[in-house]
Amino acid sequence: MRISLLLVLVIFISSCKEERPNMERQYLESNWSLLKEADYSLISDSVQIPSTVHKELLPFIKHPFQGNNEDSLQWITEEDWIYETVFALDKEKLTKEHITLNFEGIDTYASIELNGHEILETDNAFLNWQVDVKAFLEEENELYVTIKSPLEIEAQKATLNPYTLPEGNRIYTRKAQYQYGWDWGGPELNTMGIWKPVYLEAYDDFKMEDVYIKQNFVKDSTANLTAQIKLSDKSTELLNYKIKVNDSLYWEQDYQPKAQEDEFEIHFEIPQVQLWWPHNIGEPYLYDIEILVFREEELIDSQKLKTGIRTIELVNEPDEHGTSFFFKVNDMPVYMKGANYIPQNSMQDLVTDDHYEKLLSDVKEANMNMLRVWGGGGIYENDIFYEKCDEKGILVWQDFMFACAMYPGDSRFRESVTNEITQQITRLRNHSSIALWCGNNETSEAWHNWAGKKEDLKPNAIVYGKIIEPYFKLQCLNM
Repeated sequence: MRISLLLVLVIFISSCKEERPNMERQYLESNWSLLKEADYSLISDSVQIPSTVHKELLPFIKHPFQGNNEDSLQWITEEDWIYETVFALDKEKLTKEHITLNFEGIDTYASIELNGHEILETDNAFLNWQVDVKAFLEEENELYVTIKSPLEIEAQKATLNPYTLPEGNRIYTRKAQYQYGWDWGGPELNTMGIWKPVYLEAYDDFKMEDVYIKQNFVKDSTANLTAQIKLSDKSTELLNYKIKVNDSLYWEQDYQPKAQEDEFEIHFEIPQVQLWWPHNIGEPYLYDIEILVFREEELIDSQKLKTGIRTIELVNEPDEHGTSFFFKVNDMPVYMKGANYIPQNSMQDLVTDDHYEKLLSDVKEANMNMLRVWGGGGIYENDIFYEKCDEKGILVWQDFMFACAMYPGDSRFRESVTNEITQQITRLRNHSSIALWCGNNETSEAWHNWAGKKEDLKPNAIVYGKIIEPYFKLQCLNM
């Protein structure tokens, strides 16, 4: 049985990054406790989310960055851990038609229980997990997140493969691979936790799930754009849609989606367009775009975003040296100057907004105009990283998270990676700074040169061609 903890029940104030009518977002960020599952011993009753187990243990352990202390801390990864909290919901929120519980990131294998009901199992740290919990919610609620050690689960997955793949069992877990130790000095701190925000989202009968502003072309200083709108359900209701650019109305039309249609497009133009440029070439100009939806005269939903108008082309053509490899921005060749970017800390919850601002300001001050988000072993960065790159005119070479290894190609792994790639591209594709998506770090090299072309490995090798390439074409047509 669980220990009974004295916790103060708090009615959290709803907060969100943007105000949206008909939708309330309530973050569950404070008043969490962390316990060691084996004996239910309390580690902390003042945990703030985001959180990693190693960070919460810092007051009680030798600092993992000093000397060889990491060697004596491997027991942490061998244990299971429990995060628990209590929270309240007001009666008005409980009357909403839809209430979802959202985990933007759990590292990695977790079982989630709400008011005694098992509601979710997670197995990918790069996924945003969402579950409808309206049926389980009350005015006062208890939430338990049990995070399991990845080591035993990885070992079990390895036994299902008829052959041993290189680089150890890390390949079976979709989490930051640098946590297993890396050659650039990354310590072996295979941490766990609720490493991204947790929140409830309550709304009634309508919600725009996603808005993507796709650039078609620029001609005679006019940008031709398409707003691709994804709805939360297949509504066929006739509604009025408006598009504002920099607070001015640019488009308005009544629209009724067809039956079984949850996505549709709106075409609009921006005359006398100001282009987005890398900071050392010109101004990284960003437009404020807002999509508003009205039912008769009532505003029922809206979404705001910032985006820049630009074209980016990777030029691979025969030249006197072999094949060219350079970028054009707005049809102008641009010499790229930059660096590899790796995660700023082994405990990502210690990285603050100020850290991002300082690092990216230093990048700009050093006259770099591109960063490669090193992949494979790292993470898909937080939104603020890409927002700052947009604002500061820093291009991003974005890797997918496969590094220096041969990854499994079974159907369950492919399904998880498909969801991961779909979510990450959808999340990041409005950012003007994204210049290129790269499938892996040295993994293609591994398949071609480390193991030759053995037929029995072919099912695993095709995972990249079957998953990454189709989703790149589908989601990034304007790159």
